[in-house]
Amino acid sequence: MKSENQKTILVVEDEAIIALLEKKQLEGYGYAVHHVNSGEKAVKAIIDDALPADLILMDIDLGSGIDGTQAAQQILDHKDVPIVFLSSHTEPEVVEKTEKITSYGYVVKNSGIVVLDASIKMAIKLFHAKTERKHALEQLRKSEELYKNLFDSIPESVLLIGADRCVVEANRASASLHGYQSPEELIGFDTRLLISSKDRERASQVQTDVLSGKETAPRHYTEVRRDGSEFIGEIISTTLYDPKGEVLGYIGITRDITTIVQAEELLRESRQRLELATSSAQLGIWDWDIVNNSMLWDDQMFKLYGIAERPDSFGVEFWKKCIHPDDLSTAWEACEAALRDEKKYDIAFRVVHPDGTIRLLKGDGLVVRGTDRSAIRMIGINQDITEHGRAE
Repeated sequence: MKSENQKTILVVEDEAIIALLEKKQLEGYGYAVHHVNSGEKAVKAIIDDALPADLILMDIDLGSGIDGTQAAQQILDHKDVPIVFLSSHTEPEVVEKTEKITSYGYVVKNSGIVVLDASIKMAIKLFHAKTERKHALEQLRKSEELYKNLFDSIPESVLLIGADRCVVEANRASASLHGYQSPEELIGFDTRLLISSKDRERASQVQTDVLSGKETAPRHYTEVRRDGSEFIGEIISTTLYDPKGEVLGYIGITRDITTIVQAEELLRESRQRLELATSSAQLGIWDWDIVNNSMLWDDQMFKLYGIAERPDSFGVEFWKKCIHPDDLSTAWEACEAALRDEKKYDIAFRVVHPDGTIRLLKGDGLVVRGTDRSAIRMIGINQDITEHGRAE
């Protein structure tokens, strides 16, 4: 029975007596041995997997059929297997024929079983080393493909930037963001030229900080596309080090936040207009979270109630304490009636400022209800109508 570590040798030899001797010697050294007497049979046996072989001992002169070099080439065209040529020929032209074929040695017949055994073992070691290296290279290739696919699938622009501030590698999103057809067009590009001239000096200083290993927060810059158009980019930078701790460069991740910045600017302008309108009309805006009993007031609300120092958090009880004692029950009953959906919250009541000043406010509110129709929020406005009340 063949042991797990026993190697199988296929002997290709047309001389029956020589083949029998080789088989007996190899078996004496612990090999399992098969024999075929022609190149054609060797090719068929290997291609059809009829005879398993860890190594082939191939005679060169195989009689009237194809010779050993031809048989070896046909076998290697279908399967990678170590082949050692075993021949009595030492002529240069014969040896040169074998050099054109991937083989693992050339042994002259009658060199002795010790030399043959050593040659076989060396050939098998070389073959395994080659196989492992091939497998490692294949795994590396797959890893590189996986890395490239992952790198290109990132939706944000990613640039690997060297210590000279030039692009070493770029993903597809970076090319698209900056108006280029392919990432390769960005390789070697000075990243400072991707920044608008109005922000370039500031960006250059941040690059200096990153390349010196300093932590930097995300920054906003006006960037330039290939066609000269501009966009606002948010850049996150991370320093890259080699195994010795030396700075290699950095990774720059960029996303286009132009629409976000524009929306924030519009919102800021809207808030300014709202604050101007509410201030002119002496209107305060409030929002009561009924479930958590917390309230939000804008700045004008605190002015209406004469409160200079804004509390961190407060609820409806804080509001009640600001109401004139004679108006408290009326104001709260109106609020509860609105919560019960009996009538709209629309009431006038007096408030007492901390300095004792009394002002007349008008309150309007809207109740927000959940799916079960229970009140979950109430939002509204207060307006100072003191002068108007006096006029009436």
